[in-house]
This record gives sequence, structure tokens and C-alpha cells, in this order.
Amino acid sequence: MELLRVLHSLTRWAVVIVALAVTIYMLLGLVQKKPFVKLGNTLMSVFGGLVGLQWIIGVLFLLDWGGRVGFGQRHFWEHAFAMTLALVAAHAYVAWKRRDIPDQARYRNNLLAVLATFGFIFVGVLSLPDFMRWRAYLPSGGDAPATIQEAPAEATEAAN
Repeated sequence: MELLRVLHSLTRWAVVIVALAVTIYMLLGLVQKKPFVKLGNTLMSVFGGLVGLQWIIGVLFLLDWGGRVGFGQRHFWEHAFAMTLALVAAHAYVAWKRRDIPDQARYRNNLLAVLATFGFIFVGVLSLPDFMRWRAYLPSGGDAPATIQEAPAEATEAAN
């Protein structure tokens, strides 16, 4: 479980870095009215792939942790639902990837897909209890409770 926790924590930063690169690229293309080239599709593919990887790691983490503490925690399902919507938004670019649409519309659509993805991610992270939210889990140990029973009493009450 520790490996999944660390992977889920570290992958989010890769998603953030690539999302910033994609956002800047799409904004510059939109503002400068550049022709849309293959790099735009490549960046969106990398972004969608990283969000997909993060989702898969999250599902495995949910199955592992839920198997230990039970699946009755409402925040598990709220987070999973919001992140599934983020996954769908991150892959929206596939719908117009091969269509013949103007370059400016392609830049705009990709930018909106990235922003929508981050909107869903933000909502999904907010659905987590305070003791889980925004933490960087490193394998140094002791950074977060291994189970929900080890969490602070007020966090456990808030999660239920």
C-alpha cells in the first residue's frame, strides 16, 4: 500500500507540470494565432495518459485501502467520481483530434479540456478529509496514517 500511496502522490506532480506546459502552449497558440501542429496533440496525449495513470493508481489504492478499512467511507466514492469525470475531461481532445476544425478552435478546446480536468480534480481533492488533502506522501514513513483508524479522531469523525 505504501508504494501505491507514494506513486499516487508523486504522479500528481507530473500531471501538474504537464498541465502547466499544455496550458501555456495552448494559450500561446490561441493568442498568437499559430497553426496547430503535432506537438499540440502530443502534449494532450501525454496529459491524458498521465491523468489516466493517476486514475488507475488511485483505483488500485482505493481497492487496497478500502479492503483494509472498508468501503463505507463517503469520501472514497466522491473522490473516485470526481476523478473519473476528470479522466473523461482529460481525454475529450480525442473527440476532435482527427476532425477538420480550425486551429484556433482546436487550441481553445484543448485549453478548456485541461481547465475542466483541473476543475474536477480540485473538487475531487476537496472531497477528501483534511488529513489526506494536499499532503505529499513520501516513503520516509510516518507522514500519514496507514489506515483511517490511525487518523486523528476529529478527521475520522469529519470523514464519516
